[in-house]
Amino acid sequence: MEVYNETVYEHEGGRDRWTISTGETKIRNHLAKLAESHPEVELVAQNQDGSVVYHVPDGWITVRAPKRMNYSEEQRQALAERMKTVREQKRTAN
Repeated sequence: MEVYNETVYEHEGGRDRWTISTGETKIRNHLAKLAESHPEVELVAQNQDGSVVYHVPDGWITVRAPKRMNYSEEQRQALAERMKTVREQKRTAN
């Protein structure tokens, strides 16, 4: 069976909800967790290929540009050192 690995967000004008169809594991899991704690998130279909269809309220979907951080050279060096330390700790822990 072909793997369905895309996500589609659909909104019809005049409706108060979005329809999300996805086969992506990360988004499927996120929607399932939301549905457990928010009754307004509705599982509409669970397909044989593993994909799911959910309805979510209209105000829940946003599109925004990524945040751009302007670090000074000193801040960049400090962040690089911190990441180097974290990577070394992970390496020694495994």
